[in-house]
Amino acid sequence: TILTVLRDAAEAARETVNLDPEADLTTVLESAVQAARISVAKTPELLPVLKEAGVVDAGAQGLYVLLDGALTFLNGTKEQKNGGPDLVASNIEPMQQATHATTSQIEVPYGYCTNFVLEAKSLDIERLRRKLHRKGQSLVIGTDGGTSSETSLVRVHLHTFKPGEVLDIATKLGTLHQIEIHNMDDQYEEFIKLQRSRLPQVETAIVTIASGEGLHEVFTSLGATIVVPGGQAMNPSVKQLLQAVDHAPSDHVILLPNNKNIVSTAAQVHALSQKNVHVVPSRTVPQGIAALLAFNYDLTAEENARAMTEALESVTTIEITRAARKTQLNGEKIKKGQFIAIRDGKNLIASGDSVEEAVSRALELSGIADAELVTLYSGVEIDAAAADALARLIRERHGVEVELVVGGQPHYDYIISVE
Repeated sequence: TILTVLRDAAEAARETVNLDPEADLTTVLESAVQAARISVAKTPELLPVLKEAGVVDAGAQGLYVLLDGALTFLNGTKEQKNGGPDLVASNIEPMQQATHATTSQIEVPYGYCTNFVLEAKSLDIERLRRKLHRKGQSLVIGTDGGTSSETSLVRVHLHTFKPGEVLDIATKLGTLHQIEIHNMDDQYEEFIKLQRSRLPQVETAIVTIASGEGLHEVFTSLGATIVVPGGQAMNPSVKQLLQAVDHAPSDHVILLPNNKNIVSTAAQVHALSQKNVHVVPSRTVPQGIAALLAFNYDLTAEENARAMTEALESVTTIEITRAARKTQLNGEKIKKGQFIAIRDGKNLIASGDSVEEAVSRALELSGIADAELVTLYSGVEIDAAAADALARLIRERHGVEVELVVGGQPHYDYIISVE
């Protein structure tokens, strides 16, 4: 994949020099960029999983963008003109994103947290979603569940660098109410300062990452020293995690990323911080909670890190979201709008037209027969009645103890812990 693209780009550059030894750097790089573009478009033919999902290799795409950026700089232009190969293979219907779980992996800095209520007639919710999705990250649209109605009231949440453009789009569709715009970079700095001012010195500090008011409270109640806002599609940067570690009231810090996309960032913090930082590579929120439960105040940071890492395997995570397009993954045919279940942040294991169907199938495939406890963390768009009904169904159908926690997380309707 990425090595193949690198080789193809290098061969194209070498061929250009062989044909014209006087060729300048820009000419050589243009050949490499063009070859990389073609090679990236072919990556679905190299890996069956890419072809099945209808996407190109992300790492290879990143290499192309890097080369094209260098060419853009040499040409003295401000914007990359070549355009990258589609992230979706050319023989697959274009997609907005495979699932809510595959949104952009980097959002640095945070930008502006933009919230408003839009009142409109005959509002096409999916059209609004497509328009706003291109303007930022962490998009959440709260609706009554329909796709359109004669008169709609929808609540919109979006992280964007251009809130004015977002509001302009919305005002063309209807009337705006309850507009709130906050600079999240300023909020983050204030958050860290406030955390620091409130924290007493401890032998070992725990810095963890979570998105959602309920999850923040869960981690705090279990002993987390600092909870950094972040998670899927809102990954904190190395700088932001370093700031959190530096402000932690101890020279010994345990860092819980709680997301597979943040593990590598946490590893960089370990390498860069002057403090003694131990990264416990939690890939999901339930893994982070399991790790915290294994923390022992009588142990050293190093001993705790080992015990907490071992505890990661004691829990299975199921994340429930909706598919944004039809696709096929791991042999599972998925229709747009279906509920899908992702296990341990890696594999899509089940889908269904209802959340109950997707959850039940996922639980059956995740050893529910041997489980002692299932914990449901409900998302920001889930009301209490729906969450209660799902918890009751799991108890009745699978005969297992179920705990229900209001997580308040975006993107995932439910995060489920199976122990």
